[in-house]
Parts: sequence; structure tokens; C-alpha cells
Amino acid sequence: MAFQTRSRDRSGVGAIFFIATAIVVVLSIMVMANSLFTSKVQEQAVDISVADRAGTVAESAVEEVAYRLLSRLNDPDGDLELYDVIRKFDGNPSVSTEESPFLEGRTAVLEPVLTQRAYQDTTEVQAGKVTAGPEEQLPLTNASDSNESYGTFGFEEAARVTPPGNFRSVERKVYFSKTFKVVLLAPPYPFNKYTLFLKEPRRFRAYFERYEQAREQVDALNVSLPADRQIVLPDFPIEDGGSTRPIFSTAGTVESAATAMSSLSPANPIDPATILASVQADFARVASQLKRQPTAETSEFEDKQYYDPFSEAALERRATHIYDNFAELLGRVSRNGVLVLNGFYLVRRGVTLDMPWTGRGVIATTSPEGIRVKSAEKQGDGRLVLVASRGPVDLSPLSSTDTLQADVLAPEGVLDGASGKRIEGIVMVRDLAGSPDPYAPGPTITRPAESDYEPWTGGGALSPDYKKQLAFFLNPGFLKREYQSKREKSGN
Repeated sequence: MAFQTRSRDRSGVGAIFFIATAIVVVLSIMVMANSLFTSKVQEQAVDISVADRAGTVAESAVEEVAYRLLSRLNDPDGDLELYDVIRKFDGNPSVSTEESPFLEGRTAVLEPVLTQRAYQDTTEVQAGKVTAGPEEQLPLTNASDSNESYGTFGFEEAARVTPPGNFRSVERKVYFSKTFKVVLLAPPYPFNKYTLFLKEPRRFRAYFERYEQAREQVDALNVSLPADRQIVLPDFPIEDGGSTRPIFSTAGTVESAATAMSSLSPANPIDPATILASVQADFARVASQLKRQPTAETSEFEDKQYYDPFSEAALERRATHIYDNFAELLGRVSRNGVLVLNGFYLVRRGVTLDMPWTGRGVIATTSPEGIRVKSAEKQGDGRLVLVASRGPVDLSPLSSTDTLQADVLAPEGVLDGASGKRIEGIVMVRDLAGSPDPYAPGPTITRPAESDYEPWTGGGALSPDYKKQLAFFLNPGFLKREYQSKREKSGN
């Protein structure tokens, strides 16, 4: 009996020991599983953090390389031969665009130096590729005399981050596709050749009508004068004065175009001394500057569609920035009360310019309201082109003591309020005023020296004068990431 009791006690102890051992084993397994799970979660969290850092570094490398490329492609004095290659658009597919050593095989490698320096503690940044192909270049306009074009650059950068501790290294690759534009920041050819170009010169037809009246009065006066005292009225300064064909001037300066007519105003009597001393000299001066567009060239002008660059569709293609209104543009590019220009800005609504400016830019509007200039002081070097594709350019608020240093282009509009004003730039408008007064003084226009350029027509290098007119812009592209990882644990 005692033996049976002791046997049962031993069995009970063994069972308890077995149960306790099982519990310990289960708890150990749970602890190990929890430890493994926690470690896995921690590793995944580190992976995500490291991957994000690698992606950020790779994107930084892309932006740095893109900025370096942008800077070098806008330096005409630099040693980068790609400058010429990118700007030469040749619409003839049989003519191959010469390749630059910089993009041999249309691929190059640029080092993201600043990114490498900033992240050198834990990151390896690989030098990425920049790719471009001449076959990707397309024209922004249909004009054969324009080298404006757009295409695509591709960027590839990789960054590997090795975190401290027993965690894996993570690599991220970033592919960035950015479109580029080569844009003309100057009046388009051939309008850059003219100091003044009037598409529909009603004012000069009014001059001509008054001139014909004066000729009749002079002829009537000569009847009563001896031959040696008769008045010889100079020829009208423009051949075919009553024509509707465009008037232009290629002279360096056009001074008040109505000066010659002011002496013939109805308020002034026809006096031989006035005619000989004033009108003759004024007519000779005006005649040396103003010309009619020849009939053949006028039709050729229309055939070549020289006005196409001012269409709404063409302006949209050429624009590097598009805004609904001018206040939106000011909010983006003004600094300390100064308009800092660097691009081709298209504004949907009317523009009122009342601010100093610097840099190089085209401000264009497709609104019938056009452009109104209150003040526009130029600060430093640069060039401003004002384009009102459908409306006028109004200089009425501009002080007569100020000089507007800007090119003014309004192919379907007029130049209002320009009487007695001074313009340092090219003027291409439909007419000098909506209601022409042939006796009011006109504007004084001085053509800038840098306006004289010839576009590249194939063969050879771009001329230095033309290089200054073209600018290269990179537009935002589309980002694609590729995740790669490799287990690289320290220790075993």
C-alpha cells in the first residue's frame, strides 16, 4: 500500500515537471517568436526609412545634374559644344545633327558633386547618365527661319544607403524625364531687322492726303511767281504714299515721324520760306528712314507666315510659364519690388506693367485688352519683349521723361499714347494710333544694337549674335522609382 502511494506521488511529480517544462518551452518559443517578429518589424521600419532616404538622395542628384546642365547650356561662352547642338533645329530629316563629344552616342555622365558631398557620411551616390537624342527635337513653330525647338532629356541616378547596425543596405534608382525648350527671347526674324514696322499705316495715308493738298496749293501759288522763285516741293518721303502696304524703317533711329507734316498743318499758311527751309529738310530726313514694303515682298511676307509666331497656339507652344493673370506672374517672379525675368511668360488676361525689371524675358498676352505700361525701369543688363497678340500697347501713363527700354510687338493692335515718347527697342504694330492724327508728333525710336541677328539656316556654327537671343529651359518631368535591395549583414 505504501509502495503504491509512493509510486503515485512520483507519477504526479513527473507530470507536474513535464507540464512545467512544456510551459517553459512554449514561453521560450513565444519569446523567441516575439523577438523575431519585433526584429522583423524593426528591420522593415529601417528598410522603409533607409529606402526613403536613398530615394531622396537620388532625386537630389537628378536635380543637381539637371541644374548643372541647364546652367552650362545657357552659357554661350562656355566650352560645352552641346550648346550649339541643342540649339540647331533642322527641319530637313535628311540632314543629320552633328553630335557633341559631351553626348557621345547621345549619352553622358555628370557627377552630382554637391549631393555626394552632402551625404558622404552614410551614402554612396553613383554618377548617373544623361541621355538626349537629336531625333527627339521638334520645332515650336512652322517658320523655317526659327531654331526654336523642344525635345527630351533623360536622367538616371542611384543612391545606396548603409544604416548603422545589423541592417541591410538599400539602393534606389531614380529615372527622371524632362522636356526641354529652346526659346527665342527676342523679336522673331525678320522683325528684328526693323526699327519700326507698321502693318497697316493709316497715319501715313493721312500724311499723304495732306501732302497732296499742299502740292495743289503750291502749284496754284507757283502760277503767280516767276520761274526763279517758284517752290519745288520735295517728293513725298515714301514711294506710293497712299498705299496700304506696310511701312518700315531699318535706320538706327526714327525721330518724330510727323515732324515733316507739322509744317503742312492747315493752321499754317503755305509760305515759300517755310516750305523751303523746313519741309524740304524734314522730308529729306524722313525719306532716308522710312520705306514701303515692296509689293513682291509683301505677298512673300504673307506666304512665309511671318505673323504665325504671334498666334495663340504658337505662343502657348513657346511659353515656358503660363498664367491666368499678371498678378499671378508678379507673385512668382517679383523680388523686392523688381520683376526678375527668365523665360517666355504667357498671360491670358490684360497686362499692366508698373514695376522695375531685370533679366531676359518675353511677356505676351492673348487678351484684347493688350498691355498697358505705367512704368518699366530697366535695372542692370537684360532684355524685355512685350507682345500683345490681339490688342494694343498703351504708353499713355508712361512719363514723357522716361525711356521705355523694351521691344513692342502688337501685330493686330496699335501703339497708343506714344506721341512724344521715347522707346529703346523695336516697334512692330498695326499702326501708331487707333485714330491717327497726322499733325501730332510721333515717338522717338532707337533700335538696340543686339537686335541684329541672322538665324541659323544650316551648316556651320551658330553666330554669337544669334546665340544671345536663344535660351534653354528644362520643364518638370515625370518621376519613376525602382526599388532594389541586397542583404548585407555585418558579422556572419
